[in-house]
Amino acid sequence: MIDRSPTPFRSRLAARVLGRVLAALLRLLAATWRIDATASARVTGADTPRLIGFWHGKYFALLVLLRGIEGCVLIGTGFRGEVIAAICETLGYTAILIDRRDRERAIEQIRAALRRDVQCATALDGPVGPARRVKPSLLRLIAEVGAEVLPVSVVASPRLVLGWRWDRREIPLPLSRVRLAIGKPITIPRGAVGQELEVWQRRVADGIDELERRAGTSGRRPAA
Repeated sequence: MIDRSPTPFRSRLAARVLGRVLAALLRLLAATWRIDATASARVTGADTPRLIGFWHGKYFALLVLLRGIEGCVLIGTGFRGEVIAAICETLGYTAILIDRRDRERAIEQIRAALRRDVQCATALDGPVGPARRVKPSLLRLIAEVGAEVLPVSVVASPRLVLGWRWDRREIPLPLSRVRLAIGKPITIPRGAVGQELEVWQRRVADGIDELERRAGTSGRRPAA
């Protein structure tokens, strides 16, 4: 783990234990899935800095489906962040905890990660929403460092949807059909601000949503 947050040691230890347990359970669950992940080959081999972007509610399944891809995962600080970081590390990722309390430091952390690791992944609407709305500050930073956004999503049937959560987290059930969907890279123009940046926010969000529509819609089995 890189750039650890100042979480108290006992809380950090508890988070790591919980994260490892959840990672083990996630592996057991994923072993039962019927996975169509042929698109995953398109995620590898980035020549330029790339941010793999997805919705927060999808990350449980994506952590399994994207295993083996070199890069880092950007995660917000706090107890929940520590838990997610432990899950990521157990599954083989490098986890970078981003300090949400210090905006300037957070920007520097993300900038350094994109320049150093070539590929990074994060929830574009995380860590606390609003759901399915791309953070404009993140897009500005991506444009600044010359990175591209690679839209990613996953569709599963049947699945459990945690409707009381802000992100409506989705967890594929045992024996689910699970499809990984990868879009085309999107390059944000340098210096995009105001209405132009809003246009790119919508394009990125629409790109992820279109992936889901193509892979399968709610209540229907993903296409084979």
